Amino acid sequence: MGEIFVEIEKQFSRIGKEFQTALDRLQHEGEKLDSFSPRADMLETETTIRILVDLPGLTREQVQLSLKNGVMIVKGERATDHLENEQFTRRERFYGQFYRSFALPETASSKEISARFINGVLEITIPKTGSPQGDIPIS
Repeated sequence: MGEIFVEIEKQFSRIGKEFQTALDRLQHEGEKLDSFSPRADMLETETTIRILVDLPGLTREQVQLSLKNGVMIVKGERATDHLENEQFTRRERFYGQFYRSFALPETASSKEISARFINGVLEITIPKTGSPQGDIPIS
């Protein structure tokens, strides 16, 4: 009976090592792509949809916001130019291009969408009244 548990433990150990190897490979591929996906929250009431996107260290000029075929698109880039000659001992912050998309319901109205950028958080407010389409300015 003990041999079965030893074999099970060996298999779990093997699977764990393979999983870690796969994660490491994905992490290195992500670094080569030099892109990231910012964290976001989407809140909905009967009359509005709010999307909050965390973009610390960026300015509103570095962010593009558009609406196409009922999908809100947030994209931009966090430049690494100022860090090119630096030697990292640890690198946890994300740099490069970013992209997020959010499917909106048919009732969203692009004419009344507002967006503001305060303290590294992009807040998009979308009233529910019409058919979504168009570009949205960020204030």
